[in-house]
Amino acid sequence: MTKRVVLSVTLAAVFAFAMMTNPVFAVSKSLTITSVGGFSMTAGGKPGTATEGHDVIVYAFFTSTAGGAPTSFVAYVAAVHPSFNDDPSEQTPGNKKIHAHYLELDTTSLCVEGIANGPTVTISGNTVTISGTAGEAVTNWVIAGYDVTADGLCPTEVYAFI
Repeated sequence: MTKRVVLSVTLAAVFAFAMMTNPVFAVSKSLTITSVGGFSMTAGGKPGTATEGHDVIVYAFFTSTAGGAPTSFVAYVAAVHPSFNDDPSEQTPGNKKIHAHYLELDTTSLCVEGIANGPTVTISGNTVTISGTAGEAVTNWVIAGYDVTADGLCPTEVYAFI
């Protein structure tokens, strides 16, 4: 083996090990619809315990339902954002607890087009469950870091997308 091949294999192994040992973002590839009006996903670590330097971390369920904007769709998310305030009426910036939102996301950029409260989230071990949905079909799920950018609140890093 050449040094280049050995180096490539070593770097790949280190990357794989680092991703597997990150307790927040090591995600199992399981998606369960628990009932009409609720979705669940199981993560490799306790959801909502870190933001990895992002303004917001979302555990999102993408649906096939069109949003109110012509190029948007509905997503249900469990979010944690200790330094980002999504409710201007709150006196304390940020929300350190994981909580749920109904979002409308742009179909191309996945940036937030609209946000509302409504669904509820529960955490049981490593499982995130969102209830209070309208019974839509889940098309994808994602764990991503969102940050305030020039285009708005947009994903800047995707940890898992199924």
